[in-house]
Parts: sequence; structure tokens; C-alpha cells
Amino acid sequence: MKKKWLAVVPAVTVALVGAPHFNQTVDAAPENESVQQAESEIPAGYQAELFTVETAVAYAEKALDNDDLVFSSNGELHRDSDGKVFYSLKAQSQDLIDNGGTGTVGFYDVYQNGDVVESKPR
Repeated sequence: MKKKWLAVVPAVTVALVGAPHFNQTVDAAPENESVQQAESEIPAGYQAELFTVETAVAYAEKALDNDDLVFSSNGELHRDSDGKVFYSLKAQSQDLIDNGGTGTVGFYDVYQNGDVVESKPR
């Protein structure tokens, strides 16, 4: 039986071949050139940084315009069938909560573009 040999090249060695020097800075684009990327090309993790729960709550407060409502979310960023990202928010009435109830008055999907759509609990 012949022995088979597998050459192992450490990934660090391969990665360092094209890496800049320790103190070297590299520009992402040439000077005076702007770089833009379509929303659909931005990875989901980065979209979450751009579109926060706090922004979604602000959109919902403006759209529903009711000072009695408080909003909550589990912080999970969802994606609909068209690829648009949104947060699911629960709206509660502070008056109902103060009187011993759960206060839940509805659920809303709040999209990155500011659209607020009544939805079901998620």
C-alpha cells in the first residue's frame, strides 16, 4: 500500500503574502473617487448596524403618533420575501399597563425605509 502525503501550508503564511506592512495604511478607493454600494449588496450584519431598533421605534412613533404607546422588540432583524429588512415591534398602551393589563394593542413591522405595517406577533 502506498502512503499518501498531504502538504499542509499554514493559512497565516498564505494570508500574509498579500497583506500590507504593519504600519501601512491602504485606501479603499483612489483619491476623489466615491464608492457606493446598493442596499441589497450590503451583508445583513452591516444592515443591522445601519438600521437599528431605535430607528425603527422612532419611525413607529412618528407614523402612529400616539403618546400613550410604548414599543418593544426582541432586536431580531427580519427579512421579507422581497429581501427588505424590518424589525417587528410590539405596541403597548402605557395607560393599560398602569391599570394592571398587558397593554398590548398591536404588532407592527417597521422597515428600513420608514414604512410601518400592522402585522402579527413573531
